[in-house]
Amino acid sequence: MAEMNIGFRHAPREHAQREHARRGAANAYPFNLSLAAGEITAVVGADRAWQTALAAALTGDPSAFSATLTLNGKTLTPRSPREALALGVVALRPEPLIFPSLTAAENIRAFLPKAPPLAACAALWRELSADSFPAKTPAAALSLADRRRLELIRARLIAPQLLIIDEGLTAFAPADATRIFDFCRPIPTRVLLLTAAPSAVLGADNFYAADADNLSAKTPATPANIDQLTARLYPAAAAAKMGKTVLEILGLQIRRAANALSLTARRGEILGITGLAGQGGEDLWRVLSGAQKAVKGVLSVDGKNLRLARVSRAALVKAGIVEFTGNFSDEASVPAAEVYLFRDDERGGGGREIMTRLAADGKAVVYFSANFDRQLRWTQTLAVFHHGALLPPRATDKWTFAELTAAAASGKTGLASLL
Repeated sequence: MAEMNIGFRHAPREHAQREHARRGAANAYPFNLSLAAGEITAVVGADRAWQTALAAALTGDPSAFSATLTLNGKTLTPRSPREALALGVVALRPEPLIFPSLTAAENIRAFLPKAPPLAACAALWRELSADSFPAKTPAAALSLADRRRLELIRARLIAPQLLIIDEGLTAFAPADATRIFDFCRPIPTRVLLLTAAPSAVLGADNFYAADADNLSAKTPATPANIDQLTARLYPAAAAAKMGKTVLEILGLQIRRAANALSLTARRGEILGITGLAGQGGEDLWRVLSGAQKAVKGVLSVDGKNLRLARVSRAALVKAGIVEFTGNFSDEASVPAAEVYLFRDDERGGGGREIMTRLAADGKAVVYFSANFDRQLRWTQTLAVFHHGALLPPRATDKWTFAELTAAAASGKTGLASLL
């Protein structure tokens, strides 16, 4: 099959159309990617805005930036989601497109013109999982990883010209990436992986490195090249002087029958909280930000105690714990505090400089992210969630990437996690 070329302008569609008329098609779309059939190609960048804009443009979002697809000598611009699908473009977004009330089998069939046999769905499931196919299980009862598997099966049955995986691997352990990529190759399609995590590129064929103004040359996804990419996108955290304990959490039970956990953070410390999706990090974030009450537990900030079973957001802010929300450029609007909560979202990694500055000022920073690359290079101490249990924190420089990913998947640390 022919190679597909993608032209993309990191500017609104109207601007690209004016440039097309003024300069001609060759110069209207300055960023260009090439994808061969059966090839896994990634676009990696610390700024998620780049990937979000590219995914929206390729799937015909009318408010998005502009992109063109060139295949077999024909150049096309998707102008609506329906038109993008007709051109053979399918996207797996960060949140799976799954109906919770439908069963697994019904979700696979929901977007297909002809319902595939149940046996065919089960056979495809076995390529992605060692577990039996949960055909009659409502999607609401499935894990995030299993809901993502349903989307992958649906995409395989559609057999698109271009499959976009927009941060679609975060639900899986990194070791599963190769299996997922192998599942996608027989379509045959072109897979475009959009991610902020260089580690997600392991198992892919090539990658492009992106920032606000540049797109690198296509580069083979070898371990050495990925290590260089990681160092460039996520420079190592500067050493910090850590002082006395300012945040202490004792006997925190977030849900009934869940494990109780304890945690401390010191002044000048950037403490990372990580793990696979759905393992407990999001629950801890909600409790500390006041969005969710715990079953029991005590939180102390500089000796001021709060019972987490009945604490409010206002009480947490008064005690000195602040969730850093809004645009990172709005730093002045954030109340003064002793402990700052950060997490990854659509803003990408733009908060690293602020986290480092707050730590240098003697504040404690708690950074929630499932991006292992950032955690290993931006934090001083790192704790890992596994099935609701928080493994004991340890110095970030004592973790290797292999140990961290294995601990997140198995709940074990050290050599035992690698067995």
